[in-house]
Amino acid sequence: MPYAILLNELKPLDLQKTAAILAKAEDIIYADATRSVRNCCGVLAMGLPFDEAKSISDELNREGIGVFYMDQSQMYYPEPTVHVNNADCLEQCFDVQDMYGRSHPLLWANTILISLGRVVERKERGGSGGLTAGPSLGTVITHSLMGIPGRGMVPRPSMPPTPRKITEEEHLILDIFSEVPQKKHYRIQQKAFNYDYLGHRLKSSSAENIRLLVEDLVGYAKQAYGNRGINAFLSGKEPEKMHYNDLDHFDKENLWLLQLIHLGPSASEEGKSEE
Repeated sequence: MPYAILLNELKPLDLQKTAAILAKAEDIIYADATRSVRNCCGVLAMGLPFDEAKSISDELNREGIGVFYMDQSQMYYPEPTVHVNNADCLEQCFDVQDMYGRSHPLLWANTILISLGRVVERKERGGSGGLTAGPSLGTVITHSLMGIPGRGMVPRPSMPPTPRKITEEEHLILDIFSEVPQKKHYRIQQKAFNYDYLGHRLKSSSAENIRLLVEDLVGYAKQAYGNRGINAFLSGKEPEKMHYNDLDHFDKENLWLLQLIHLGPSASEEGKSEE
């Protein structure tokens, strides 16, 4: 079975030292190890055999880089993402309405993690490759009918390429994870959610409304954990902790947090129990 190496906590890593140890795995070259360390969101490596996962974890821990390893088949994986556009925060539950108007109440007691991130979406629009433009079909037929062979086949001058326009748009993403018997993974996008449940509290901007939504969620699901983005958002401190380079980084950090939640205080002891 493949094993994964996970950090005990998110903290800055010594890039060269950590990558050099990680690259001792047979199938990890130094360049890939460096990339993994630089982009680490809690899960440092995956797909390692047991002996490598154990030896590398032991060495990382000796160097003061707190990690543990675990069997990937035993990891907690969330349900597929369900995008939510309509829901009510009620005292009893988070009442989700699907596209058919059906109600799906999620009890607060089953909520285990609330995560928020500001994710940048990059889009490319327009542009051309500067290909040579040939004659139109109409031109070819006209010249043929006029008995002027070949003239219609002379290519037009090549058109200069036009650059593609790259735009960046920030999205505030809110994820809600719950456990059995109501295991769900709900995702809310700031500008796509219907905040009508707020009633008289409803504000004119989605930025204000999503803050009220987050406050309601945290207030009702008191036992749930919050990621670094939630804490930064509500406190107004260290706003850079809300930022994720892309959705993949956000998802990977959520996966890591779910392991810590389910392992609890025993997370750092997981590797020892495998011997």
